[in-house]
Amino acid sequence: MVEFSQSFLREIFIYNDGKLYWKIKPSRNVNIGDRAGSQNNDGYRVIKINQKRIAEHRVIFMFYNGYLPDKIDHQDRNKLNNHIDNLRECTSQQNQYNRKATKNSSSKYKGVGWKKQANKWQAFITINGKNSHLGYYDNEDDAARAYDKAARERHGEFASPNFG
Repeated sequence: MVEFSQSFLREIFIYNDGKLYWKIKPSRNVNIGDRAGSQNNDGYRVIKINQKRIAEHRVIFMFYNGYLPDKIDHQDRNKLNNHIDNLRECTSQQNQYNRKATKNSSSKYKGVGWKKQANKWQAFITINGKNSHLGYYDNEDDAARAYDKAARERHGEFASPNFG
């Protein structure tokens, strides 16, 4: 785990519009005022501090709040939107609630899948690691709306609906 304080971060970075810029010259190839970090293979921007890489959103959270939680959620699900208003502390489960539909699903919507035996779209929601059946639907959009309703009820502010 990278150890640093809020005051240390404020000495070395300037925060502007969801991005961090160097207040110091951290290396020979980096200048004062340069944007800190680079994008990694997972799609997050990471910054090297004291020879350790840490995600920019974690640095920004600490920069503003003075502590570093185990998990931080991007409310809009955009890994590169590190505006402080888009970042919130969460549990692992809440972070999973606010994710996009998986790419290997039979549906383009989260919480929806094609049920071959029923020849219908099935809506389901995962709670505590278990799928809960929400019904069968002739229309994929109707199944997605059923998921959205259940997600808002059960996941609250961390719900990630298919339709706004």
